[in-house]
Amino acid sequence: MKRRTFLTGAAAGIGAALLPDAMRPVRARAQAGGMFEDIGQISAGHHQLPTIIATGPDTLTMVTQSRYPVATGVNVDKGAADIVTFRSLDGGRTWSPGGSLHEAGGASGDCGYASVVTMIGGRLTALYTVGPQNWEPADLVVHRRISDDGGLTWSEVSYPSVTSDHANGLPTNGGKGFTLPTGRIVLPGRMCLLYSDDRGESWTATPEFAETVETKAQPARQGLTALVPWRTRDKIGRMGRVRLGHRYAYRGTVTHDFGADTNLGFLRYDHRTLLMSVTRSNQLYIRRSVDEGRTWTDEKIITASAPSARYSDIAVTADGAIVVGYMSNHRVVANAAPLHVVRLDLDWLTS
Repeated sequence: MKRRTFLTGAAAGIGAALLPDAMRPVRARAQAGGMFEDIGQISAGHHQLPTIIATGPDTLTMVTQSRYPVATGVNVDKGAADIVTFRSLDGGRTWSPGGSLHEAGGASGDCGYASVVTMIGGRLTALYTVGPQNWEPADLVVHRRISDDGGLTWSEVSYPSVTSDHANGLPTNGGKGFTLPTGRIVLPGRMCLLYSDDRGESWTATPEFAETVETKAQPARQGLTALVPWRTRDKIGRMGRVRLGHRYAYRGTVTHDFGADTNLGFLRYDHRTLLMSVTRSNQLYIRRSVDEGRTWTDEKIITASAPSARYSDIAVTADGAIVVGYMSNHRVVANAAPLHVVRLDLDWLTS
């Protein structure tokens, strides 16, 4: 398996017992030409919008909504919801409860929503929004919390400012950020990007450029450019190239076939390779690009133990294992469902 250099710093933490309702790794398969392991279900059936990030060489943190049943007249995606974490200390093979990022206080509480995460100086930083049930974008308040132990515990809440000339200058519903060579921190936003030059104390939103609020972001191979794919309802994939040097510049849109039914997972594996997970017809696929997202190849289905899938995200460990966390399509509570995990390597994907 390919060994990768872990660049963002390791996070300390003490593992907790596995969830009582979680499954231990099942149907692990070492196949000719690579590795694929179906870890199986890791949570109960009330989670949505998972984001997974490497916080150490073998440590992974998954941040997700935990939704409550909704009352009549409440939008299922805008009802009461906590934001919680799950943690793995062994490269995604086993998972335990992590920390609570936001507590709504029950089914009559507020909606914790749209958490995006990034590593800043070896510390896990989460930016998310909180608003009333049936919120509109103008109702949402941006919150920030920081963890020194990979999401097991969190700092007190702070409220960073966001400068934006539109209502969608907010974190989007799931995704990871990165740091440019200049030190500028970039996060995916609703139809836009958010960036900070003061280590997350304040943020600026770019103009809107995406067609939907569901974006992801990763650095381009060279320069101060972000690659930003977004969910497209016409099943045709689009990816914007956004210059974020001293000033904002939109560098155009690539249109090609990576259309997804729901939000997608997106990650730079190394200087040459991008990975993307997408759901089509309730099945989850992973694919790669070696030309900066212009074309995608080697697609394989990875739904595995879940009969169907919706939202997903990708992380990579220091030894090159690709870990995909996703939400099954077996919606139980308020448009939420169990979380599942699979592990694979690049040899399996390309064989």
